[in-house]
Amino acid sequence: MDIQIPFKVLSVSEYDVLFEDIKAIPKKYSPEQILAILNRTLIHPAVIMQEINKESRDITNIYRVRVLKEKEIINDISDPQEFSYPPKECCKLQRCNFEGEPVFYGAMDANTPLEEAKKSIMLGKSICYLSKWGIKECPEPLWCQRMFYGLPENEDYVAGVFSTALREGIRKILPALSKEQMDGMSYYLKKYQELFTSPGEENYHITASIVSDLFKNYHGKELGNAPYHINMPIFTYPSIARNKESLNYAITTEFADEYLYLKYVDKIIVKSFEGDRVNYAISERGIVENGKVVWVKRETKLLNDPFSEARLFRGEVMNNEYYAVKDTDHKFLRMSNDKVMSIRDYFKMNSIDLQEYIDELSAKEVNDYNESNVYEKSTGIAIPVENIYIVNKDNTREKINAIGVSVHYSTGFHFD
Repeated sequence: MDIQIPFKVLSVSEYDVLFEDIKAIPKKYSPEQILAILNRTLIHPAVIMQEINKESRDITNIYRVRVLKEKEIINDISDPQEFSYPPKECCKLQRCNFEGEPVFYGAMDANTPLEEAKKSIMLGKSICYLSKWGIKECPEPLWCQRMFYGLPENEDYVAGVFSTALREGIRKILPALSKEQMDGMSYYLKKYQELFTSPGEENYHITASIVSDLFKNYHGKELGNAPYHINMPIFTYPSIARNKESLNYAITTEFADEYLYLKYVDKIIVKSFEGDRVNYAISERGIVENGKVVWVKRETKLLNDPFSEARLFRGEVMNNEYYAVKDTDHKFLRMSNDKVMSIRDYFKMNSIDLQEYIDELSAKEVNDYNESNVYEKSTGIAIPVENIYIVNKDNTREKINAIGVSVHYSTGFHFD
C-alpha cells in the first residue's frame, strides 16, 4: 500500500534547483513580490512552532549589545530604551527586518552578541553596553519559530538540541513519511535554514520577507480547533558568528515594549576574542529603579594581608618550582649589590601596588560572575623580579625569577 501524504517530496537535485531559484530573487523586488514568489515556490510547510511555557519563559535570558561609534554619546544613559532596539531612522535591512522596521535582536548568552558585533568593536577601545533582558508575565500560550532544521543533531550545544527536537517533531507531525521521504523533507528544511544562516547579506531581502510575514500574518490567527489565537512574536535562529552553535532572537518591537524588561546593563571594554570566549572588562553596571537606569562603578577591595606567606620561584612559574616562605618580614632577599631586604620591603621599595593587580584581574573575571553584584575570590599573583637572590646554607647563591603572593579580594557593584 502506498504511503499517502498531502504533498510530493522531491529529490535532492530538485530541491537544489528550487532554492537556487529563490536565492536569485532580485533585491529590487518589493516584500509583496518576494512573498508571492516564495508562496509559489516553497511547496512544503516550513513554519514549525514551539511553545515557550511559563517555566521556560522564567529562565530565559536575552543578551544584546550596543557598540558606540567613536565620539558617540548616548543621549540619556538612564533610559532603558537606549539599550533596546534602535529607532526607525537608524534601522537598515538586516536578516530579520526591512529598512525602517526594527526588531529587537538578542542572543541566548553574553558572548554571542559580542561575536556578532565583532567587526565594529575595536579591542581595548570601543565602549560597549552589554544588556541582559527577561520576559515578563504575558498572554499564553507564547509561541516562537525555531530555525534549526538540518543542523548536526547532538546535545553538545543548544542549536544541536533544537535540531534533534525539530526532527522528532516532524516525525510526529508526519508519521506516514518513509525514510526516503523523511530524508527528502529534512534536506528541504535544511536548505530553508541555510537561507538564514548563509554568510553575508545576499539573502537579507528574502529572510526579512519571511520573518516580516511571519510576525504580521501568523500573529492572532486561530490555531486549529484550539480556543485561543497564535501569539508568535519571537523568531530564533542559529548564530553564524558562533558557527551555528548558539541561538539568536528576533522579537517584535510591540512584544519587546510590553513584555521584555531590562535586568541590568554593563559598560564594558572588550579585551580579546579567544575561541568561543570573549574577554571583557566591566567598569560600571546599571540596574533599573523606578523606570530609570541607575549606574554604579565597579569596586575592588583587598581582604587579606598578602604578605602572610609567599613563594619564591626558582624557575619558570608554570613549572611550579618554588620555596614556600612563612616569614615575609625576614630580610633574606639579596640584591646584586648584596643589600638585603624582606619581601614586604621589596614590594614597597619598587612601588608594587597589589591593588592595581587585583583591579586588572577582577576587570577580566567579573563577567564570569554576572549573576551576582558582588563576589569574593582568592588567587595567586606572581611578580617577575630581576637581580634577586637567596643564599643557601652552603653559601651558594640561587637566583629568584618571581615572587608569588596570595590575595583574597571582593569585587563587584555595591547597590544600596
